[in-house]
Amino acid sequence: MISRQNVIGCIIAVLLLASSMAIYLISADPGYDVNFNDFHQGTRADQIEEERNVVVTDNETWTDLWIEMHHVNGLPPPTPYVNFTSEWLIAVFLGIRPSGGYSVNITRIGRSLFSYKVYYEELAWQELAISIETYPFHIVKISSSPPDLPVQFIYSYVPVYPPE
Repeated sequence: MISRQNVIGCIIAVLLLASSMAIYLISADPGYDVNFNDFHQGTRADQIEEERNVVVTDNETWTDLWIEMHHVNGLPPPTPYVNFTSEWLIAVFLGIRPSGGYSVNITRIGRSLFSYKVYYEELAWQELAISIETYPFHIVKISSSPPDLPVQFIYSYVPVYPPE
């Protein structure tokens, strides 16, 4: 006959083993880099005045975003084609910046067991920038099925100084 203490002891042992496995999987998962290609980058997404990060997985969202980016003087240019059955987009918008000395670059995309991580940097010239508001953005295309995990964005600021 199995005693109640033995059953409780077995349950505790199984729970400890399961939690140890979970901790191991979390810490041992280095993830991997996701390949991507530059799709569209510039400083004139004039209608997007706030910082924004967007994951685009369908044509309707892409068309709406494209129109919003280019709707300043009449009709926007034709929306570039994306095959959303095998591709998806990540867009980073910095919003309004006070001069032409700003840009944004998506530098890396990683995937782990639990999420995608998009690393991007804001480059800011500390001198020699034209005095006009800009709206920096960067859009990249990933050639794979749409993401099945949450996407996190990790920002870094990079001051750029002219050579002496």
